[in-house]
Amino acid sequence: MLRNLMEHSPQVATAPPFLPLAFRLSTSFGLLVLHLAFPPDPMRAPASEAIYLLFVALFFIEAVWEIQRSLNHGLASFATPGRASIRSNLALDLALVALLIAFQGVDQERFATIYLFPILSSAFYLGTTEIVLVGFTAFTLHLSSFLLFGTGVLPPFGHSGAPMDMDTAEWILAFASLEIFAATLVVVLIRRNLEGLRQTLVASEAKVDDLSALHRRVVESMVSGLITTDLKGQITSANPAAEGILQRALPIGRTIDAILPVDLARQEILPREQRFEGSYIAPNGAWRLYGGNVAPLRDSEGKQTGHLMLFQDLTEIKALEERTQLSERLAAIGELSAGLAHELRNPWHQFLDVCRSSKAKAMPTP
Repeated sequence: MLRNLMEHSPQVATAPPFLPLAFRLSTSFGLLVLHLAFPPDPMRAPASEAIYLLFVALFFIEAVWEIQRSLNHGLASFATPGRASIRSNLALDLALVALLIAFQGVDQERFATIYLFPILSSAFYLGTTEIVLVGFTAFTLHLSSFLLFGTGVLPPFGHSGAPMDMDTAEWILAFASLEIFAATLVVVLIRRNLEGLRQTLVASEAKVDDLSALHRRVVESMVSGLITTDLKGQITSANPAAEGILQRALPIGRTIDAILPVDLARQEILPREQRFEGSYIAPNGAWRLYGGNVAPLRDSEGKQTGHLMLFQDLTEIKALEERTQLSERLAAIGELSAGLAHELRNPWHQFLDVCRSSKAKAMPTP
């Protein structure tokens, strides 16, 4: 039955188990197996042993019922419940421990350490005040059992109820109480450290989220196109500018060879930044030019994991370059024309001067 419950749990491999329920299930199941495997102890009254086995079986059935209820709600076998159910599960664990210690003998100090398991598990689910309350409840249960069986108020149960030496009993009680309170103090410190780690983790996650959001805004706000691929040349990301420049959709997983004129094989041979340029006909029939660089994309250890392409729309830049070159050529032609005109004008002026001078000499003197 336990195997079926575990196999039908949808989150058993990923969700952390609810410790109080796991403790109660495993402890009650183990106690039942031990008592059924070994013959009855003649030192114990049959009636008290029957009552003990009945209560242990009830704890086991209750634990199985809680697991089945979680599975019926589509949760894991040992899914963590709400705060109220956490408190009730810890109370049941304390009751099971008190039953076990009462049956084995309240004067057996080694069994008092079992109270540490509910106290330790409370560190993962309760605050410091409630952890102290769990520890105080464990101490109260142990003290009450010790006094009630030791004074004869409760009838004998298992190995409890036999006359005890008061000096030894006081030492046993003091030692058990010290164990419980020391464990409670340690658990409180663990809880505070867990809270500090949780706050640090939350702050770190917030910083990572902020950095991720900033990175996303930067990439989406870029005027230049940005495309990343894996080592096979399949697109892993593309910003809106890349789709705007190329005027086409860039789905994840598409091969970059069909989109950009880049030679990724050459890039792997020469793992440096390489220049590329290309052109296409826009839907309006106009030629569009683009160009950029392709560089290796590396992880934190320096290992290449893909390629990165950064490119721009060069149509306006190319047109400006052509207009500039045309202007420069026209300016050069103008300068050449001015020089030719100057060179032609000087001999012409000299010729006119000679003609004027000859005409002046040919005219008769009055």
